[in-house]
Amino acid sequence: MLLALLAGAVTYALQTRAMSGQLAEDVRGLANGLAQIASQGDRQDLIEQTMALSGSVGDGSLIAVFKDAKSGESFGNATVAGTTTGAKELAIGRDVALKQPVGDPPKSYFAYDVATSLGHVLVGKDDGPLIENQRILLTTMGWGLGLALVLAILLALLIARFNEQRIARIGRALDGVGGGNFLARIGPMGNDDLGHLASVVDQTLDRLVSGIEAIRQVSTDVAHDLRAPLGRLRIRLEPLALSPELPQQARMEIGSALADIDAISATFAAILRLARLESGAVKLFPEETNLDQILREVCELFSSTAEGRYSITVDELTKPLPYPCDRELLTQAVVNLVHNSVRHCPAPVHIVLGLKSGVSGVIISVTDDGPGIPAPDRERVLNRFVRLDSSRSTPGTGLGLSLVSAIAELHDGRVELIDNDPGLRVEIMLPTR
Repeated sequence: MLLALLAGAVTYALQTRAMSGQLAEDVRGLANGLAQIASQGDRQDLIEQTMALSGSVGDGSLIAVFKDAKSGESFGNATVAGTTTGAKELAIGRDVALKQPVGDPPKSYFAYDVATSLGHVLVGKDDGPLIENQRILLTTMGWGLGLALVLAILLALLIARFNEQRIARIGRALDGVGGGNFLARIGPMGNDDLGHLASVVDQTLDRLVSGIEAIRQVSTDVAHDLRAPLGRLRIRLEPLALSPELPQQARMEIGSALADIDAISATFAAILRLARLESGAVKLFPEETNLDQILREVCELFSSTAEGRYSITVDELTKPLPYPCDRELLTQAVVNLVHNSVRHCPAPVHIVLGLKSGVSGVIISVTDDGPGIPAPDRERVLNRFVRLDSSRSTPGTGLGLSLVSAIAELHDGRVELIDNDPGLRVEIMLPTR
């Protein structure tokens, strides 16, 4: 717009200059023509030529004046005040007066005055057309620039809106990957800068997913390959731990080693279960199941081993709720959540199992009154092997919540961790089927 305004200003200046120059050239040529006659000394001929020129236009748009030096008499169609020579601007009523009235007299004249031996000769032309042309040019430029500004703004808004949608598309893909959906991609977006950026991001995500899959595969392979050696090692150590021939201290050390072997085996088993769930190798066997019955069975299972360390109840508002699901997997998810509460909350902790349904689906909840999980860590603990500093001293693999999340995703659901103030509320959200 600034360049267009500058171009318009230059055009206006050049065109105005050209039109003013043409007008000045015209009146100067006519005045010099009369001065040429005066130079010949023929006063009568000068008067006649002046009268003829002034009478050639009857609307007052041209004036021709000869002011006799001796008598001071003016000949022509106007009288002019002053006798300054050269180019000048004459205003009607102030500098010049027409001898014969006209319907719509000009407001001013651009004139040229020449001093001769017989007197002053002056020719002037109405400069109204020049002013009108300037006004028309300014108006045209104004409308043109205004229209260009409106179109530029509209085009800018369209481009901004289009790019905003494309940037939002990139953001959604990155948010999806950040939320665990590693298959989210931006897709083709053209050949401009944003399109190139989207292509680079998609290639980077492909490499990222390949790296993640490679790491997962390595952990799965390690877990699979070491299960058998660990099993054989346990078989060899177990008789030694029970042998009365070994000293008590040696048997205790072997017992501790067996406990460590069991913990490692449990970790490897959890890794393999999680790998099978995430890879889709586990097939769902959905059947119409009363979800409240799953909660009551888990509650009964843990109540029998509470021994005052915790208490577990089913929310009194829980009612029978049939839902098509894999009963075994969903039971395993609830058991994992209760295990987490028992393991990470100081005794005595109170655990409540709940169930409710809504328009969007079904929610299974496990609530405790323990220390809870800080808000910044709630998404992170759903990943593999994530253990918070406060949980380092307690046994565990860091895979429990990952298994719960994988089971929920297998049912097209998700897991959400919510502050219970005090404690933590973990919800398994299952969609309506």
